[in-house]
Amino acid sequence: MPLNLNAISWNVESISESKLTKSTGSIPRCLTELVYAHNIDLIMIMEVSPLSASVLHQIINDELNTKQNVVNAAMPPGSTEEIWSSIASDPTGKHFSLPSIITPSIDLKRVDAQAYFKATLGKCYNKIPGPPETWHLKPAGSYTPGDEVFAIEALLNSGFLRSDKEAYLVYFRSDKQADGTPSFFNTRANIGLHSASSGLVSHDAAGNVLGYQNPMSPYNGRNPCRIQLYNATYAIPLILFHAPFGDSLGPRISANNELLQCAAYSAPGILQNLAACPISVICGDFNIDNKNDYAGYGPGNLPIPVTATSSQRNYGYFVANGYTVYIQESSSLVSIAGANPAWTNPLQFRSSAYDNICVKSSTPVTASSHGIIDLIAWLHAGNLPGHAFANLYDAFKFCREKLSDHLPAMIKMTLP
Repeated sequence: MPLNLNAISWNVESISESKLTKSTGSIPRCLTELVYAHNIDLIMIMEVSPLSASVLHQIINDELNTKQNVVNAAMPPGSTEEIWSSIASDPTGKHFSLPSIITPSIDLKRVDAQAYFKATLGKCYNKIPGPPETWHLKPAGSYTPGDEVFAIEALLNSGFLRSDKEAYLVYFRSDKQADGTPSFFNTRANIGLHSASSGLVSHDAAGNVLGYQNPMSPYNGRNPCRIQLYNATYAIPLILFHAPFGDSLGPRISANNELLQCAAYSAPGILQNLAACPISVICGDFNIDNKNDYAGYGPGNLPIPVTATSSQRNYGYFVANGYTVYIQESSSLVSIAGANPAWTNPLQFRSSAYDNICVKSSTPVTASSHGIIDLIAWLHAGNLPGHAFANLYDAFKFCREKLSDHLPAMIKMTLP
């Protein structure tokens, strides 16, 4: 029986608690209607503020299962009922590892100038005289967990470590067991989710800290989320990531490129870097505009020079490493001030091609459907119960204010 992965990923734009109050019922209801319209079994949500994560997490879970209960009730006798279960990550940037070496060239001068920080770091580090002066992490076991907590706090307070906190929410539809709990395996789609192997990841397969937690890195503070999928034939690690944003493209591209080094399970008990796994998926908001300018890229294009376009250095890097970039259309929305109420084409309301889903597989993949869900046209067509929009602009404004400034990305893929 083939494996079928029907998934969407959606950046909901750091919904604050106040915005969540305004949109209660909007995001959960809209998401639920989309999911059942497209027969989705895996939902991945990015950029949720920690303050609203627990509230939104429960509201969506309840909304999905209310709908699923109706579906279950209509099933023929003897059918396998299904249930939604969820994984909510700790806020990214919450967990840090102490760097093995600290040098003054980063920000140690600011730390070293204060006696408290110096004494705090000294419990976990040996100061090596220079020039240049360096601080080396003591062997494991020579300092207490409490010392480590205070040292991390000192580095955060100094600005040496950066904390960029947000949460990922993941929902999976699986068989309902006799006791009413989820099995985390969907017999209909022949795919399961291993929840114990899913969650934030910031190390490679050898245990080395990647840039997401390495304070030497210009993009530390925001971690990817690993979702471990499987069936009897395949192990499919999926890395979900909301890339950092800022004035410099370099850190964003580096952060996206390093996703291929994340530790993932290529088989039960076998941990490899993502790029070495026979099958893997990368999806999320990469914050790099996809210009589709990397046709013909392959291993011979590596390393991709810094003189290449940002699109080539990001998506071209994925392609050169064996991934298929499935989405070639814009996904973010223009600002409300930048929109024209007279526009009659929903594509006019879109801005940049940031969101994507990329797949690498040693087994041929059939992707029957993939792309950006045209939420504006969908809303205008009257698909969200309790809401009516006179024109595309009204639907766009509702989406921008109550839902997100991004449209959901979708893929339906089959493995034999």
